[in-house]
Amino acid sequence: MGVCKSILLIDQDRETSTLLSSALSEEGYNLSIVHSGLEAMHHLRQFPNLVILDPQLSDMNGLDLLRSIKQQRTELSDIPVFILNRKGTEVDEIVSLEIGADDYMTKPVEIGRLKARIRALFRRQDERVTAMASENEEITIANLRILIPQFMVICGEKNIGFPKKEFEILVHLAKNRGRVVNRQMLYQLVWGYHRDSSSRTIDVHIGRIRKRLNSNASLIETVPGVGYKFQEG
Repeated sequence: MGVCKSILLIDQDRETSTLLSSALSEEGYNLSIVHSGLEAMHHLRQFPNLVILDPQLSDMNGLDLLRSIKQQRTELSDIPVFILNRKGTEVDEIVSLEIGADDYMTKPVEIGRLKARIRALFRRQDERVTAMASENEEITIANLRILIPQFMVICGEKNIGFPKKEFEILVHLAKNRGRVVNRQMLYQLVWGYHRDSSSRTIDVHIGRIRKRLNSNASLIETVPGVGYKFQEG
């Protein structure tokens, strides 16, 4: 598996924590487990490669912790956060993704599926760093510039901050401008595995991308029932 990846599990459910500790340690991950938001804030200073978070914490709302991680413009905001939620409604998933979660599953946990998603996430993470760092490419559409090696999006003279998942989606759409890219393809390209077509994950991320693009939001066209198309400009 290469360099040992570190995972911070934030979950007050000790039974789930024990189950995940055994399963993920078998995969060779360096796992740290905390049961409160206060403990989590201390461990986050060590910059784990992945955070797995159950929002139902006794001392704070876990979504507030997620918001705190993702709204900081530091290395912390780049840490992927995987939500494991006991509630599991579509609204809960959408809210988590809106705040900045990178992936979402409901409890009870399907260990095999969770392992597969984590492997895919880390694989894509490593491939992304290698591939994008090696690309000497800039995409210019209208007054929008996407500098791939620098992970930068510039509108006019303004540098727009983009989380990595949203940046990757934008890059894939821009590279295929003028062509329709379906949701399943985007999910496969960015997350590294297939997701049910009924999932709102891609739609939520597209909504966030449009907000960041502001006046350029109309460059991304929705193709009903299929996916999205980036306009030629």
